[in-house]
Amino acid sequence: MSEKMGSDAEKALAELIRNRLENHVTCAVYENNLSLVWPRVYEHDGRIKEIEAFAKVNGWSVSISDPGIRLTFKKLKV
Repeated sequence: MSEKMGSDAEKALAELIRNRLENHVTCAVYENNLSLVWPRVYEHDGRIKEIEAFAKVNGWSVSISDPGIRLTFKKLKV
């Protein structure tokens, strides 16, 4: 897991996604928001694994359409 788990930037991103998913099926997140939590200097596969772990911890799935550019989060079915 990320050393930053629980950082202010990560909490803000989670809140943004959570709020969007209250009224929408999906939430697209773009590089400008991603880079605040996972800078592009991260090794690509490590960055993807941390993003997937972040989604899982928050009860979401994540689709990586354009790696490093756009992710789409959805609530997991309960």
